[in-house]
Amino acid sequence: MLTTIAAQAATTTQIARRTGVSVAAASQHATVLREAGLIATQRRGNRSIHSVTPAATKLIGGAAPDPS
Repeated sequence: MLTTIAAQAATTTQIARRTGVSVAAASQHATVLREAGLIATQRRGNRSIHSVTPAATKLIGGAAPDPS
């Protein structure tokens, strides 16, 4: 899931679709990743947008996409 988010910031629903898990499972994984400091989550209306943190980028050995 972390590499999915690293490829492109995404909502919980988008992550679920891309990884083939339920939205509930994607949400639980996102919570664990957020608590570990590997993703950041921003609220936009009723959606949560998840993106990787610099720590996650270093861990997976790649560059995070430009958020702009």
